[in-house]
Amino acid sequence: MVVDEDGPKRPTTGVNQATRRSTEAEAQVAIAWYRFMISRYASNRAHWFYRVKVVFLCQKGKDPDKAIARQLSDCGMPVRPQSRATVKRYVVDKVTGEPGVILNLNAVKWQDNSHVIIEGGYYQNPRGVMKATFTLERSNVGWVVQKVENVGAG
Repeated sequence: MVVDEDGPKRPTTGVNQATRRSTEAEAQVAIAWYRFMISRYASNRAHWFYRVKVVFLCQKGKDPDKAIARQLSDCGMPVRPQSRATVKRYVVDKVTGEPGVILNLNAVKWQDNSHVIIEGGYYQNPRGVMKATFTLERSNVGWVVQKVENVGAG
């Protein structure tokens, strides 16, 4: 399926430009979701994340594209790929030892040109876990999370 700046389109044969647009559209959705998660959870000092010093990004089980992390450099917390995290009693940075949280974007499901469902959540420690389904909608300011349905929490 080809996804351009306006969302999903009818399936087409393998066109490199279409694949690039698909990747760009999904990256914009991912950036909006990561920003939401960082602003709502990771940077909220009143929340139990008060110990978090760094955010690790995971997209479909892998490190996301470096361009995504660069887009999040202004979020107020260091953002690093999940490959730099390790889990001991809780998530820590392998290099600095700083405590962190892994934001897992597991799946992106296009509903139409303006609506996407993301399955994702966070992991900080065995008791600090959240899995949810997030509904995002394209607006005049970009992609915005409209609804969060918790699937599980620790």
